[in-house]
Amino acid sequence: MRQRRDPVLVTTAGPDRVLLQCFPVPVDGSMKTRIGITAPLLVPDAEKPEAALRLPALVEQNFSAAPNLQTTVWIESDQPSLTASEGLKAIHGENPSAIRGEIPADDSSSAAFLRIPLAIPYSPVLSRDARLPEDSAILQTLEASDDKLEFPPALAIVIDGSARMKAYQDLMAKYVFDLIPPGTQVRTILARDVPEALDGPPPYLLRFAGGCDNGAAMVEAAEWSATNGYAPILWLHAAQPLESTDLEALRQIADFSRGKLSILSHQYGPGMDLVSEKLADLRLVHPLPVLRDDSSEIVDFLQNKAGRWKREMISKAFPMSGEFREGSTHIARLWAADEIARLTAPHRKTGHDEALQLARDFQLVTPISGAVVLETAAQYKAHDLTPADPATTPGIVPEPGTLLLLFIGAPLLLALRRRQAA
Repeated sequence: MRQRRDPVLVTTAGPDRVLLQCFPVPVDGSMKTRIGITAPLLVPDAEKPEAALRLPALVEQNFSAAPNLQTTVWIESDQPSLTASEGLKAIHGENPSAIRGEIPADDSSSAAFLRIPLAIPYSPVLSRDARLPEDSAILQTLEASDDKLEFPPALAIVIDGSARMKAYQDLMAKYVFDLIPPGTQVRTILARDVPEALDGPPPYLLRFAGGCDNGAAMVEAAEWSATNGYAPILWLHAAQPLESTDLEALRQIADFSRGKLSILSHQYGPGMDLVSEKLADLRLVHPLPVLRDDSSEIVDFLQNKAGRWKREMISKAFPMSGEFREGSTHIARLWAADEIARLTAPHRKTGHDEALQLARDFQLVTPISGAVVLETAAQYKAHDLTPADPATTPGIVPEPGTLLLLFIGAPLLLALRRRQAA
């Protein structure tokens, strides 16, 4: 861009987060935006006929909001909801089914969610899209882990020692530490100015104070993991508003591991996470899909109970029997996002141009692409940009049984990062 006149700019800000910037904002004025989100449902247990969706949440902003400000939510799907968060109500008797309600605008520490039925076994779904190669379609299936219900034999736990974590000490003890199976080799590292490490699960009473750089503790955990079969690292932390000074050492360990090192993270409370954002290109940190802090979901995920979506391109010559259901183009968009991630994986030397073209074709915000929305045709022309064709943008129709397209009222429940002063 040659001028900063864009009303809206959307880019990624680390794994599972985006940055939405509106400028220029008129003095005492208002701006209205709408963001379309295509998201796969979570399947916490591949053997249970239930899926879940966590709504987007506002985790950081550079503006203030009235304490009583509410966010209006309206969700439509052909599948009725089993349960929904407080503040959301299912409207029965409508077609499609609807969930409506209001939730606090700053309710990011326990983001709203809903659970919907999912047929198990899951019937494969085909998605056709004009942007795919001729005579091709996307086949979506649901897979269970080959080694499900087996907790990892070794686990490193990094705990943020900052004062913000004190409020979550009891939750961590009850729903994480107490549920680790006996016999698991555990290495606990408490992130402080000088990391404190011990063998075994964390003690019940921990001291939390000030703000702590988690980088050194994560480096120590990575070194331990590398000598123990690249055991997973569980990182429990609060907001990380500052960059760590030890990320380069962590990068070197991750590079040497050739993809074997993995950090599973869960953030307690709202706020930015600059550590994960700066490591995003390595695909090293993987936020866990936790719906509630007061649940066993973290340990369940470590036991590989969750189902995994698999999307692959097939030829239309593939037998199209009645066992396949027809799905919407949202499945093709999810495939494109998966393919972009594959083409831009660390250590891959080719594929960037192909990934960028996919992002353009499917109009996706990814680590290599963003989205700009301007007000007039003249502004697009001035910046050598082409406005999106409405015929190729996501519709408002939810994907039956697998996806929901959310349209959430102002303020948008999007993960934001505070814009740094120039």
